[in-house]
Amino acid sequence: MDNIESRMQRISDPIETKLMEKCMNYLEQEIPLSDINFDDSEKQMLKLLSLISMKPIILLKGDEDVNNIISLAIEKANFMFFYTSGIQESHAWFVPKGSDIITCAAKIHTDLARGFIKGDVVKYHDYLEHYNFNECKTKGVAKMVDKDYIVNPHEVIEIRFNI
Repeated sequence: MDNIESRMQRISDPIETKLMEKCMNYLEQEIPLSDINFDDSEKQMLKLLSLISMKPIILLKGDEDVNNIISLAIEKANFMFFYTSGIQESHAWFVPKGSDIITCAAKIHTDLARGFIKGDVVKYHDYLEHYNFNECKTKGVAKMVDKDYIVNPHEVIEIRFNI
């Protein structure tokens, strides 16, 4: 709060003043700024101030289990898992939320992203119910997607590519 008050005394830009007042309002309500959805221009202005409250935090109760803490941390950091699965192995991949299928393909191997044609996507629970992609396709629970598809958390993907 001290950093924001100090900044407010030095600025003359009405847009920045409004943003600082917005931040102070949240902080006075004891809401961390990391929990607020700022637009991109606001984030840029706030980044210059290096406010501690912009860093993601997790508030824990004494009886939280380790898996729950890990899930909270992943959620707060705005990351997710997606999966690949084949005959010999299944693999979990860690990417930022909102990643498109090309980014996910590159996480697996750069050649998959470079030669991307289409992707097949199925929800994790549907995949477990049907055991493999061929059965998911036969039952109609898999969908074919293009390169602009945004992968959702816990989806299983299969990349069609050609190099």
